[in-house]
Amino acid sequence: MKKMNRSHMDFFNGHCFFHMFLLLLLTITSIMPVVINPKEIESCRHTTIILIGATGDLARKYLWQGFFELFIKEQARLTTFTFIGCARSDQDSGEIKLQKILLDVVSCDDISNISPGNCQILKKDFIKLTHYHMLKGEEMYASLNDKIEVFQRKAAKQAEGVGIGFISDRIFYLSIPPFAYLDTSRNIHKFCRPSTPYSGLRLVLEKPFGKDYASAKFMSDELAKHFREEEIYRVDHYLAKPIAMQVLPVRTNNVHLEMVLNRNHVEKVEVVLTETSDVKDRLEYYDEYGVIRDILQNHLTELLLLVTMDLPKNATNKEEIEQNKIRVLQKFQALSPGDILLGQYQNYGSEIQEGLQKSGSTHLTPTFAAVLLRINSKRWQGVPFVLMSGKKMDERHSYIRIVFKDRSFCLPYHTCKNRSELIFSLSHGPAKIPSILHTLNLPIYLQEGMFHEFSESDIANKNLTQYRAFSLIQNTNAYASVISSVFHRDRTGFIGTDHLLQSWNYWGQGLSVLGDNLPKLYPGGKGSFRNLSFQYDFKHIDFNDQTFSKSNQRVDLILSDEDINMVSHNMAQIPDTFLGNTLVSASTDSLIQRLVEDLANSALDAIRKRGIFHIAFSGGAGPLVLFSKLATVPYLFPWKQIHIWMVDERCVSSNHTEYNFHNLDERLLRFIDIPMSNIHPMPTYLFTDICNPDDLGSKLYENHMQKLISNQRLDFIVLGVGMDGHTASLFRGQNSLKERTRLVVLTPGREGDSIKQRMTLTFPAINKAREIAVFVLGSHKHEVLKVISNDETNADKWPITGVNPDQGTMTWYIDHDALFGKSLS
Repeated sequence: MKKMNRSHMDFFNGHCFFHMFLLLLLTITSIMPVVINPKEIESCRHTTIILIGATGDLARKYLWQGFFELFIKEQARLTTFTFIGCARSDQDSGEIKLQKILLDVVSCDDISNISPGNCQILKKDFIKLTHYHMLKGEEMYASLNDKIEVFQRKAAKQAEGVGIGFISDRIFYLSIPPFAYLDTSRNIHKFCRPSTPYSGLRLVLEKPFGKDYASAKFMSDELAKHFREEEIYRVDHYLAKPIAMQVLPVRTNNVHLEMVLNRNHVEKVEVVLTETSDVKDRLEYYDEYGVIRDILQNHLTELLLLVTMDLPKNATNKEEIEQNKIRVLQKFQALSPGDILLGQYQNYGSEIQEGLQKSGSTHLTPTFAAVLLRINSKRWQGVPFVLMSGKKMDERHSYIRIVFKDRSFCLPYHTCKNRSELIFSLSHGPAKIPSILHTLNLPIYLQEGMFHEFSESDIANKNLTQYRAFSLIQNTNAYASVISSVFHRDRTGFIGTDHLLQSWNYWGQGLSVLGDNLPKLYPGGKGSFRNLSFQYDFKHIDFNDQTFSKSNQRVDLILSDEDINMVSHNMAQIPDTFLGNTLVSASTDSLIQRLVEDLANSALDAIRKRGIFHIAFSGGAGPLVLFSKLATVPYLFPWKQIHIWMVDERCVSSNHTEYNFHNLDERLLRFIDIPMSNIHPMPTYLFTDICNPDDLGSKLYENHMQKLISNQRLDFIVLGVGMDGHTASLFRGQNSLKERTRLVVLTPGREGDSIKQRMTLTFPAINKAREIAVFVLGSHKHEVLKVISNDETNADKWPITGVNPDQGTMTWYIDHDALFGKSLS
């Protein structure tokens, strides 16, 4: 490898001439005329591929074989190559090491398009064209450039000698740690950028591309100083796996499938990558990045986008594909701590201490994660997506699984016995080889000539008997596909800068909410699946093992002994009821979440039964936080079938800060897609003045309710409790408490209140409701709750006790601060 011998030079210099001669010979001697595009013969293309990190694991396992397959595929197309492997070893030992790697790892075993004998000849040629260059320091980039130009000049001279044009390319493939990307890329730009016309340069980077949004943005900005966007190729090799490359074609070729890939028909989507290996061979990297940064942020997210993106109008339009992916990423709903499950195999800590000599330290890096992801778009609202990955699991498998709702897709004469599923199995798993599987009741068209259907004898796993399974006839190594795409400047399967930053914008936020959540320990190897089993729906994800809960892994409160005793005592004695009705008590955030979920369930149940849902909200401070929470989860509610009413209203101008409807609009209505006709503010200002009794505004609202609400029975009412025990705008000692027929009345304000008049629903309207929630937050409400719970029921004294549903249900939602009487936040 030190010197190019004569036979090597003859091969190299005569390559373009030979293929031009062959094309001309075919043209002259063929019986049928051959049409030759002049552009195909007017230029010889010489490509220099520089692999930096040429003796590392990735190079050994995949890259050199990928370069060899590119050489075989392209060398008969007026193309010549030089391959240069760079590493830090000195020149002599590096040459020996690289020579051994090439002899060991470059193989003809899986190459089927040429004979074994010819493949062995080409392997020798490939090794002759491969050179080593020691790369340490800036001066060695300059000498690397000199070496590249020597090979390019020889190729150019030969092309000139046979009267054809010449173009050259340089591909720099960085198989090095990410911390070295920027210095290396700066040196490539400074010393190795081609200066001749008709020369191109591409920079290929392996993940990770940053560890959060800030680092990804910094790295992208630095690269942009020296390289154009079209010169940068960020690799996610999972997109180049043969089955992953079939996801979009399967969607495109199956219109009936594309029509049901939406929230109306899809029950759930799972994207999974499990491995049996540990992380001993990359401890330092893994301890810094963990499974979410290593797998979920890139591989699994990119696979999910293949399923959830809108199909491009033009399947070959790379820019449209990229923009469609970005649009989906922008709709990813922000993660909360409750959306993420973490695990760590038991030996991880000891491996870190042994491998990195970090004894005595605690390493909470997750080696397992399952994330519940939601997409806030019209197409995917309400569908749960789960991304899951783990190290040292029971088996190795990667797949995309789409599960359709029962009976949502069934053609005539096809069985509806089982629900429909479509599985893209990327590697390993029950089918053993990359494959596409679909249930018998889900017909899928696959391109003819590309797939082989499994026979029953091929499917040893009895769980697959309800599936049809297909494998590709021609499987291409993922890295061979990556390298071929780079060579042909096909950026479809690579990650653009905007795409990258949008992904990190989502995952960076998700990682930030984890804090110091403890991962659940699992044994590693057999039994890990059982130990980590979990359940989920659109709202929740949690381990099946109830002895482990995300919420009780860490206490962030600093309490005195008195506080601890008080909390422990009260927690142990939270009753099931309050004033004879159901009690739900939790921390403030958890309580709000629970009420939102109960509201969503009630709405969906009402719409399923009656086609419509009527809800009324009271005013005051309590509902404000509820409105804000509802605004963050608009996808939970079918707003077009929901009508929103007011329980009460203050008689003030519409822009007043205490105008209840103003707060509802500011906190919720402007964030949801609800028809204006479904919103019903109280008519406090009609003809003459605010809340003028002569305007009959309360009567108008009552008539409106009678017209739109069947039997004047609201489906759900959210009430609060004032410090004086009032609810809605029903105050102690007022005549409105004795109203037995009117649904809506004007009533005086509270004694001493600056707001002198209000409009409110009465007990007849409130108690007709199907469900009533009394929502109470804050330690300042403890005293009134304590008093009314110990006093006799007296609506004239404590108006809240007059709420007593005729046929519906009533639930008290009281946070711990209000129940215990001491703030714990």
